[in-house]
Amino acid sequence: MLINLLTESSPSGGGNTGGDWIIYVILIGFLALMIVPSIIRQRKDKKAQEEKLNAIEVGAKVTTIGLIHGEIVDVGEVYVVIKTGTEENPSFLTIEKRAIYQVHKAEEENAGESQDMPEDLPEEITDEAPVQEAPIQEAKEEAPAKEEPAKESKEEAEKEAEAE
Repeated sequence: MLINLLTESSPSGGGNTGGDWIIYVILIGFLALMIVPSIIRQRKDKKAQEEKLNAIEVGAKVTTIGLIHGEIVDVGEVYVVIKTGTEENPSFLTIEKRAIYQVHKAEEENAGESQDMPEDLPEEITDEAPVQEAPIQEAKEEAPAKEEPAKESKEEAEKEAEAE
Protein backbone atom coordinates (compact mmCIF):
# COMPACT_ATOMS: atom_id res chain seq x y z
CA MET A 1 0.00 0.00 0.00
CA LEU A 2 2.88 2.37 0.82
CA ILE A 3 4.48 1.59 -2.53
CA ASN A 4 1.23 2.44 -4.32
CA LEU A 5 1.10 5.78 -2.55
CA LEU A 6 4.71 6.51 -3.45
CA THR A 7 4.31 5.59 -7.12
CA GLU A 8 1.07 7.51 -7.74
CA SER A 9 1.37 10.59 -9.78
CA SER A 10 0.45 13.97 -8.40
CA PRO A 11 -3.26 14.70 -7.73
CA SER A 12 -3.41 17.25 -10.53
CA GLY A 13 -2.90 14.48 -13.04
CA GLY A 14 -0.25 16.48 -14.81
CA GLY A 15 2.31 13.70 -14.56
CA ASN A 16 5.51 13.65 -12.54
CA THR A 17 6.28 17.02 -10.99
CA GLY A 18 9.74 16.08 -9.82
CA GLY A 19 8.92 15.91 -6.06
CA ASP A 20 8.64 12.12 -5.86
CA TRP A 21 12.36 11.61 -5.41
CA ILE A 22 12.15 13.41 -2.02
CA ILE A 23 9.87 10.67 -0.68
CA TYR A 24 12.36 7.97 -1.76
CA VAL A 25 15.25 9.82 -0.11
CA ILE A 26 13.31 10.17 3.15
CA LEU A 27 12.34 6.46 3.08
CA ILE A 28 15.93 5.35 2.47
CA GLY A 29 17.15 7.73 5.21
CA PHE A 30 14.77 6.21 7.77
CA LEU A 31 15.84 2.70 6.83
CA ALA A 32 19.50 3.67 7.20
CA LEU A 33 18.82 5.23 10.62
CA MET A 34 17.30 1.97 11.81
CA ILE A 35 19.78 -0.49 10.29
CA VAL A 36 23.18 1.18 10.75
CA PRO A 37 23.07 1.57 14.58
CA SER A 38 22.04 -2.06 15.03
CA ILE A 39 24.97 -3.25 12.88
CA ILE A 40 27.40 -1.06 14.84
CA ARG A 41 26.06 -2.35 18.17
CA GLN A 42 26.37 -5.98 17.02
CA ARG A 43 29.99 -5.45 16.02
CA LYS A 44 30.83 -3.86 19.38
CA ASP A 45 29.14 -6.68 21.30
CA LYS A 46 30.91 -9.34 19.24
CA LYS A 47 34.29 -7.68 19.76
CA ALA A 48 33.71 -7.35 23.52
CA GLN A 49 32.68 -11.03 23.72
CA GLU A 50 35.81 -12.14 21.84
CA GLU A 51 38.06 -10.04 24.09
CA LYS A 52 36.40 -11.49 27.19
CA LEU A 53 36.86 -15.07 25.96
CA ASN A 54 40.48 -14.50 24.94
CA ALA A 55 41.28 -13.02 28.38
CA ILE A 56 40.18 -16.17 30.23
CA GLU A 57 42.93 -17.53 32.46
CA VAL A 58 43.41 -20.69 34.50
CA GLY A 59 41.88 -20.32 37.95
CA ALA A 60 39.07 -17.96 36.92
CA LYS A 61 35.58 -18.72 38.20
CA VAL A 62 33.02 -18.98 35.40
CA THR A 63 29.34 -19.63 34.78
CA THR A 64 28.32 -21.43 31.59
CA ILE A 65 25.23 -20.77 29.50
CA GLY A 66 23.75 -23.87 31.15
CA LEU A 67 24.29 -22.18 34.57
CA ILE A 68 27.06 -24.56 35.61
CA HIS A 69 29.53 -22.90 37.96
CA GLY A 70 33.16 -23.94 37.98
CA GLU A 71 36.82 -23.03 37.94
CA ILE A 72 38.93 -23.07 34.79
CA VAL A 73 41.65 -25.74 34.91
CA ASP A 74 42.95 -25.70 31.31
CA VAL A 75 42.54 -23.26 28.41
CA GLY A 76 42.82 -24.28 24.76
CA GLU A 77 42.26 -22.50 21.46
CA VAL A 78 38.54 -23.37 21.26
CA TYR A 79 37.89 -25.45 24.39
CA VAL A 80 38.35 -24.97 28.12
CA VAL A 81 38.25 -27.50 30.96
CA ILE A 82 36.34 -26.48 34.07
CA LYS A 83 36.30 -28.16 37.47
CA THR A 84 32.95 -28.46 39.22
CA GLY A 85 31.71 -30.43 42.18
CA THR A 86 33.25 -30.64 45.63
CA GLU A 87 36.89 -30.73 46.70
CA GLU A 88 36.52 -34.39 47.69
CA ASN A 89 34.76 -35.42 44.48
CA PRO A 90 35.60 -33.02 41.62
CA SER A 91 34.17 -33.32 38.12
CA PHE A 92 35.87 -32.00 35.00
CA LEU A 93 33.95 -30.72 31.99
CA THR A 94 35.35 -29.80 28.60
CA ILE A 95 33.29 -27.04 27.00
CA GLU A 96 33.68 -24.56 24.16
CA LYS A 97 34.82 -21.08 25.08
CA ARG A 98 31.70 -19.56 23.56
CA ALA A 99 29.57 -21.52 26.07
CA ILE A 100 30.94 -19.35 28.90
CA TYR A 101 28.28 -16.89 30.00
CA GLN A 102 30.08 -14.96 32.72
CA VAL A 103 33.57 -14.71 34.17
CA HIS A 104 33.59 -13.87 37.88
CA LYS A 105 36.24 -11.67 39.40
CA ALA A 106 38.85 -13.41 41.51
CA GLU A 107 38.17 -13.46 45.24
CA GLU A 108 41.56 -11.87 45.94
CA GLU A 109 40.57 -8.75 43.99
CA ASN A 110 37.34 -8.32 45.93
CA ALA A 111 38.76 -9.14 49.38
CA GLY A 112 39.94 -5.62 50.23
CA GLU A 113 37.00 -3.81 48.70
CA SER A 114 33.80 -3.00 50.54
CA GLN A 115 31.43 -1.24 48.20
CA ASP A 116 28.61 0.48 50.07
CA MET A 117 28.01 -2.48 52.36
CA PRO A 118 25.93 -1.93 55.49
CA GLU A 119 27.92 -2.18 58.70
CA ASP A 120 25.38 -4.29 60.58
CA LEU A 121 25.75 -7.40 58.41
CA PRO A 122 27.00 -10.57 60.09
CA GLU A 123 30.58 -11.56 59.34
CA GLU A 124 29.63 -14.85 57.74
CA ILE A 125 26.58 -15.14 55.52
CA THR A 126 25.25 -18.58 54.66
CA ASP A 127 22.40 -19.75 52.49
CA GLU A 128 21.02 -21.89 55.28
CA ALA A 129 18.12 -20.58 57.30
CA PRO A 130 18.72 -20.34 61.04
CA VAL A 131 17.46 -23.39 62.88
CA GLN A 132 15.14 -22.70 65.78
CA GLU A 133 14.44 -25.47 68.19
CA ALA A 134 10.79 -26.04 68.91
CA PRO A 135 9.78 -26.43 72.56
CA ILE A 136 9.45 -30.05 73.49
CA GLN A 137 6.00 -30.98 74.68
CA GLU A 138 5.68 -34.07 76.75
CA ALA A 139 3.07 -36.43 75.43
CA LYS A 140 0.31 -37.30 77.85
CA GLU A 141 -0.28 -40.98 78.17
CA GLU A 142 -3.87 -41.84 77.52
CA ALA A 143 -5.46 -45.05 78.60
CA PRO A 144 -5.94 -47.35 75.65
CA ALA A 145 -9.56 -47.69 74.59
CA LYS A 146 -11.16 -51.03 75.26
CA GLU A 147 -11.49 -53.06 72.18
CA GLU A 148 -14.22 -55.57 71.82
CA PRO A 149 -13.27 -58.91 70.46
CA ALA A 150 -14.01 -59.28 66.79
CA LYS A 151 -16.13 -62.42 67.31
CA GLU A 152 -18.56 -60.73 69.68
CA SER A 153 -19.02 -57.78 67.28
CA LYS A 154 -19.80 -60.08 64.36
CA GLU A 155 -22.18 -62.19 66.43
CA GLU A 156 -24.03 -59.11 67.68
CA ALA A 157 -24.32 -57.78 64.12
CA GLU A 158 -25.75 -61.10 62.91
CA LYS A 159 -28.29 -61.20 65.76
CA GLU A 160 -29.44 -57.66 64.99
CA ALA A 161 -29.80 -58.52 61.30
CA GLU A 162 -31.92 -61.63 62.10
CA ALA A 163 -34.10 -59.66 64.53
CA GLU A 164 -35.07 -57.17 61.85
